[in-house]
Amino acid sequence: MLYAKDLSDMDLVSQLKATAANSGWPYQALGMTSEDILVLDRAALEIVEVHRPEDGPALVLVDDFEPANVEADQRVFVLMRAGERSFVRTITAHHPDMKIASVVYGDTLHLVDIKKRVRRLRAAVLISSPSSGGDYLSKLLDTNKIAGVLPGLDELYVLWSRYATDFSANRRFLHLLETAKQSSNKKPVVLSLELDQLDLLTTAQLLTLKQFRDFSIKLNIATIYLLRRNKSLQAARIASLVDDGDERKGMPSPESLMPILLDLAYLETHFERFMINLTDAKVITFEELLANPVAVLSMLTLYLGEGTLRKAKVVDPRPFDVTDEWREDFVAHFKNFAQEYIGVRKNKVGSYADKSG
Repeated sequence: MLYAKDLSDMDLVSQLKATAANSGWPYQALGMTSEDILVLDRAALEIVEVHRPEDGPALVLVDDFEPANVEADQRVFVLMRAGERSFVRTITAHHPDMKIASVVYGDTLHLVDIKKRVRRLRAAVLISSPSSGGDYLSKLLDTNKIAGVLPGLDELYVLWSRYATDFSANRRFLHLLETAKQSSNKKPVVLSLELDQLDLLTTAQLLTLKQFRDFSIKLNIATIYLLRRNKSLQAARIASLVDDGDERKGMPSPESLMPILLDLAYLETHFERFMINLTDAKVITFEELLANPVAVLSMLTLYLGEGTLRKAKVVDPRPFDVTDEWREDFVAHFKNFAQEYIGVRKNKVGSYADKSG
């Protein structure tokens, strides 16, 4: 499952530094230049100082920032572990002409009516069970130009959500939707989020399921839920990806998959009990995608308000599934192990019964 919730504070900082450096965050993502200013607290400075590019912005600690020294055409960005939103609000209130924006939330910090910011935007959230084909469905939607899919939380923001002391998931999602609206070419926008990421947010009390429901209802956001019926193959794919991403190394032992299966059962049961309270949701299985991707795409085209799908481009699903070399053998071994683990056997009429009879 999602490793971030198990990281120690020291490991979290180390991982966040490495991830930020690899992506050039936040400099590259926001196109910062030497003409810009990045205001930080000391905690944020520790994360991004080392990989600042030579032509990057001036780094200024929050205690040293003087609004009077900012030139009229300069952009000011703010990145703080604590108080990022309140700092931007305060500066904006006293200096309304200043070009200032939060790195994490853009300018979605002082909205009176958030509906106005995403008016006429057709949006959905894709909630996928881990290794159930979320990447595959996203690629199908993107390839067929049905919707623009973007991550609700990528690896960096999963780590940042743990690091920042006042992270707001809904504000982050709203910023992504507003940004996507400007470049969506009137296509629907789909935020992709994995169940273990949602679990991390709720466990850390960064997002309650009620807030998620209210957010989706207020902005008229549909929910697409993707799961996988064959839990043994789903668990096998997770185990294989953890093993250096090489599925050819061999078949995971059925015993090693039981903790993964229990985690999956917890995640899916917890979410499905909540999902019945959503006003607009569709459930899709990975098996349906494999069997008839065109039918699923046609349904989603209608569901997202795009009319009728005239011609579909089907993407090869093999990179998103377990390899065929050991699938049949694995399923047979797992079935026998599962029967032993649960303590059942087939009786004379082909039904399962307790071993005690």
